[in-house]
Amino acid sequence: MSPSPRARPSALLIALTLALPSAAALAQPPPAPPAPPEAPEITLADLLQRQPAEDPRFAALEATIQAARAEVEAAGVLPNPTVSYDREEVFDDGQGYSDDFLRAGLPIELSGRRGLRRAAARATLAATEQQAEAARLALRAEATAAWLAAAASRDRLEALTQGRGAFAETVDRARRLVAGGEASAYDLERLEAELGAFDVRIARAAADLAADRVALGLVLGRPAPGLEAAGELAEGSPPEDVDALVAAALEARPDRRALRERRNRAERELEAARRAWIPDLVVSAGAKSSDLGDGTAWGYTAGVSVEVPLFDRGQADRARAQAALASLAAEEQVLERQITGQVRAAHATLIQRAALTRTFAEGRLPRLEALAARAEAAWREGERPIAELLDVHRTLVEARLDLLALRRAAAEARLDLFRATARSPR
Repeated sequence: MSPSPRARPSALLIALTLALPSAAALAQPPPAPPAPPEAPEITLADLLQRQPAEDPRFAALEATIQAARAEVEAAGVLPNPTVSYDREEVFDDGQGYSDDFLRAGLPIELSGRRGLRRAAARATLAATEQQAEAARLALRAEATAAWLAAAASRDRLEALTQGRGAFAETVDRARRLVAGGEASAYDLERLEAELGAFDVRIARAAADLAADRVALGLVLGRPAPGLEAAGELAEGSPPEDVDALVAAALEARPDRRALRERRNRAERELEAARRAWIPDLVVSAGAKSSDLGDGTAWGYTAGVSVEVPLFDRGQADRARAQAALASLAAEEQVLERQITGQVRAAHATLIQRAALTRTFAEGRLPRLEALAARAEAAWREGERPIAELLDVHRTLVEARLDLLALRRAAAEARLDLFRATARSPR
């Protein structure tokens, strides 16, 4: 029976082994790098529930709505009446005769433009509310993205830490084999070098997690160390009927609703401009007193004033409103195409990434885990060299990290679908 590979070491391996210290003198592997400081945990649902109250940008959006609501009130206010006093005096042979007038004037609108202006202001308010809702959804998506990044960094650090722990057990077994003369010190050095590479990656992952925790904490105004994402990344299959998603998105997207309200406002403004030829009246009435020299006569005064729409008949306002309507119609077509494309692209991406994640988790990863177990057993029996064991361990770690990356990519695709449909795809 031929001796095993370890029974016939090469001259180079013998020289390396003699140059190395004894197994008892071998340094212990470096401890795992410290984890980042702990931070308060928060689930995604809690984050989104607390965000409106703790993110001042939501209050700023509400202020814009209040300003638009005030414009509605302003557009419906009636013009104020006027009160005037006039005195006229004439002279005859040094004798003065005066007339005094006290008038009250009341503007009267006959065209109905005030009602149209108020309707336009209400449309502006509705558009502002929808724009604010679109901004809220964007802030929710931003918060969700920050939570996903923190959760992904947390999972990556955990995977590397667990991988290091499992690999450290292999190093411990190798150390016992070296101490018993059943393995070479060179193999142990290779394993410990790989353990050091783990530590570098863990340190980088810990730094990434610390930064993502701070970014997540800023969503709610929390200082460092920020917040820890609690909970798993969303899994599951997306809705299958993409046409229904497109139709629902076209109705639900607040930016499209805002565009419709802006078009409604332009239509009201155009109708008001078309009535600019109808003049507004100012009716006045009052009392008059006349100095007759030997007495005073009393009477009344009444009048009507009309602005003659000779030059300005609203032609400029009509042109502006018509141009706005044409622009809004084109903008709506562009937005509809964008929404349709965004929903279909996000839906297709989510289906692809979800399927790839399931295939990887259920197929490739279990096979690699089984292969790593066989490789370590073969190395302990002296059947395979250390290089093959290291390769299998590296491949397994990368596969676990790839699975985490696939899950994050699927979660980001789910978030993109949320952005495109303005509703949760769950």
